[in-house]
Amino acid sequence: MLYYWMVRFLKYFNMLSEIKKMSVAKEEAKNLLDRLPDHVSWGDIMYEFYVKEKIMTALKAAENGKVISHDKVKRRFLSK
Repeated sequence: MLYYWMVRFLKYFNMLSEIKKMSVAKEEAKNLLDRLPDHVSWGDIMYEFYVKEKIMTALKAAENGKVISHDKVKRRFLSK
C-alpha cells in the first residue's frame, strides 16, 4: 500500500514540476486559444498570435525606453 501512495505522489510531484516548467509564452498561448470562438480558422489563430507578439515586443521596448516621441515620428514622416 505504501508503494502505491509513493508512486501516486511521485506522479503528482512530476506533474507539478512539469506545470511549473511551462513557459509564460506557452501559458499565454493557451489562454489566447481558450478565448477564441470554436469556429476560428487557422488564419485567425495566426493573426491573433502575430498581434499578441507585436504588442508584447512594443511593450518590452517601451519598458526599456526604446521609444520615439510622437513629434519625432511626425517630423520624420512629414519631412519626406
